[in-house]
Amino acid sequence: MQRAVESLRVHARAVLPFLFTAALFIARWQRTGSTRLGFLVFNLVLAAIPLGLAIAASYAHRRQRNGIAIGLLAGCVLFLPNAPYVVTDLIHLRARPGAPFWFDIALFGSAAIAGVVLGVAALREARETLLVLFGPRVTFVLLGMATFASGFGIYLGRFVRLNSWDAVLHPRAVLSDVLPTFIDPLAHSKAWMVTLVFGALFTVAYLAAPRPADR
Repeated sequence: MQRAVESLRVHARAVLPFLFTAALFIARWQRTGSTRLGFLVFNLVLAAIPLGLAIAASYAHRRQRNGIAIGLLAGCVLFLPNAPYVVTDLIHLRARPGAPFWFDIALFGSAAIAGVVLGVAALREARETLLVLFGPRVTFVLLGMATFASGFGIYLGRFVRLNSWDAVLHPRAVLSDVLPTFIDPLAHSKAWMVTLVFGALFTVAYLAAPRPADR
């Protein structure tokens, strides 16, 4: 019971940057009448999916449904790149009529922070289930793989224009786009640089975030 209460408290705090971003967007919308930056809120909804799946996996595990828990954790990893991906939305930051540029800087910055926070919260929640299922060593490896897989997912989303749903709906098309980067990595150096940089960024964010036991 104590762990459940602590988990709810931590996740409530993880949602705060999302809510703040939504409030900024609504304020901008009311002033300008434009919803063109609504993709930031939409992308944050996608960024929250991994956390929801991790929480569902934890619930399934507590009900001793480990097969379902593992499936939910796999889904969490599949959708996890959506969280740190929001950082790359900064590429759309520019002065636009109707709103002060400084306000849009705050809006984009808040969205980037919210995406990373939601991703870290998903990893934290998944870690608790993984520790019980597989132990600390395997969990350490799996979390490391998840952060750098997210880096690769960011490359696929930003530069190849694939998303997590494509892996489910169009797996063959995704494989045709992904396999060349592994078959001939030297010819796809950009893919691996993006993977390493954003995987490292996500890893640093995860390691820097305090755990409940640290408070």
